[in-house]
Amino acid sequence: MKTMLLSLAFLSLTCLAFAQEKGVKFERNLSWAEVKAKAKAEKKYIFMDVFATWCGACKQMDKEVYTTERVGTFMNDKFISVKVQIDKTKDDSETIKKWYKDAEEIIRGYKIGLYPSFLYFSPEGKLVNSDGQFKSPDEFLSSAAAAIDSSRNFANKVEKFNRHQMDYAMMPEFAKRANDLNRVEFAQKIANEYINGYVLKLKDQELYTKDNLSFIGGFLGDENSKGFKLFMKEPEKINHVLGDYMAQKIIMTFISKKYLPQGDFKTIKKPDWNALERGIVVKFGSLGQEIVYAQQMIYCLVNEDWKNYGVLYQKYFEKAFKRPLYDVNNFSWRVFERVEDQKVLKFACDVVMKYAMENWYQNDPTSWDTYANLLYKTGKTPLAIEWEEKAAKMKIGMPDEKVYTETLDKMRKGLPTWPTPANN
Repeated sequence: MKTMLLSLAFLSLTCLAFAQEKGVKFERNLSWAEVKAKAKAEKKYIFMDVFATWCGACKQMDKEVYTTERVGTFMNDKFISVKVQIDKTKDDSETIKKWYKDAEEIIRGYKIGLYPSFLYFSPEGKLVNSDGQFKSPDEFLSSAAAAIDSSRNFANKVEKFNRHQMDYAMMPEFAKRANDLNRVEFAQKIANEYINGYVLKLKDQELYTKDNLSFIGGFLGDENSKGFKLFMKEPEKINHVLGDYMAQKIIMTFISKKYLPQGDFKTIKKPDWNALERGIVVKFGSLGQEIVYAQQMIYCLVNEDWKNYGVLYQKYFEKAFKRPLYDVNNFSWRVFERVEDQKVLKFACDVVMKYAMENWYQNDPTSWDTYANLLYKTGKTPLAIEWEEKAAKMKIGMPDEKVYTETLDKMRKGLPTWPTPANN
């Protein structure tokens, strides 16, 4: 048995070495300066894989793409390849530690915002293209080939755009690509040129298409832009193309990103919601107020401020229960679990979830359960039992069946189905 295990271990190592030999050969011991010098001497482009140790897509690239023979053949012929780790761990080798300073400069200088990121440099060390996220072997080869094709690489397109030599037809995809690469300001500049110089000059029949309006909605820029003013002025025309209330949702998403707190609501300084509401309502009216209520509701939920969560739930859904930005069932379940104010509970049950049941959740036993529990907590026990029986029946044979049968049993016995001090 021992001999067999040793043989299998040797075979495994041999296979790994063979896979590495077939795939992309990364320079392991050279500094960034040495990589650039080698590329210049050999007249090869440079491929840089910027990765993080915690990144699943990065590991997938290592396993499924870089080990591929045809990827290795192309990359080893055209590129000097190097991997750059952007995070720091206790297991880092001395070689990785020597790259720490260069890695920090690369992240900052090239505005790395997604992982893995692929940077492609000319033999002279000039960035010519960038890409990112997991790519299949074919997609990755296409990306690498574009880097060495001056007519396709990103740097050439940047130069072409800056010289005002880019056709309007190329600009939408170019703007999206720049945005994907975290070149947000530059992406907006491209979008502005396309929207103002071409799209908004079209006749209505050509302007009001799904592609045009979706693009404008993705690049509103600021509230003074012509695209933003179009969405504010003509929401019904836009909704006719994009769908019910889509113009308003796009505007609210814009307001949220530009004017409301972002990030981890657990750790950020508590916002002055009243001041935010006053300023935003002055600028954007009812839509501004709606998105402030939405964000404040989420803030209360994250910070488990259940009293104010109930208040904000009612304020938000009074405006938005027929066309909410978020999943009604999830927010209503928290009302059932944590809110004691009967006024809020009845609003969640009789207005919000009733409407949702009639329009969206006809075949969703999870939502039936939420509705049943709200009915029960507001004193409508017979109707609650009826809905919970339907939900439990749909869950027969499923892993969570017991949760529903236990809830039904509590309802029949008149016991609380929500968290109490005794079972919290």
